[in-house]
Amino acid sequence: MPRVPNELFDELVDAAAQDHSRARTLLSEHPELLTARGRFGETPLHFLATEGFVEAVRFLGQLGADANLANESGHTPLMDAAIVGSDKMAEVLLGLGANPNATSRSFDNVLHAAARSGNQRLVGLLLDAGANARYRTDLDETIFDLLPADAKRRAPILKVLAEHGVTEGAV
Repeated sequence: MPRVPNELFDELVDAAAQDHSRARTLLSEHPELLTARGRFGETPLHFLATEGFVEAVRFLGQLGADANLANESGHTPLMDAAIVGSDKMAEVLLGLGANPNATSRSFDNVLHAAARSGNQRLVGLLLDAGANARYRTDLDETIFDLLPADAKRRAPILKVLAEHGVTEGAV
């Protein structure tokens, strides 16, 4: 992936969030910016997804930015959205073709990260998109091992899992 000057990367990120006309101009002059890497090895789309700029992510995705490119830590934008429990961002990323079964070195898979976040809508979105609820970690943990311990946060996720035919004995 190309490295570009930080100033140019930052200019695209700002333009994608605030001035789509400027972003289009930058991309016509520097098409490599769509896959360029920033200071932390993330693409502009990934940076904006992590920061919660839903419309900017949608914009870059519509221009061809790849929603499945991982950063240097091995996280895809969808993984980071799941870690923080952002169902709105996940919905946009899934619409752009993000892989609901992406894995990383540190958080196993997207669905497990979503379950840890406690966001039942996010878990449902991922299951609807084809996330594998039967995935097991290297430690043989299932999604049920990773649910929030707090019963009030755990119960709604168990309900969503059951609605998708995922029960503890069946995983």
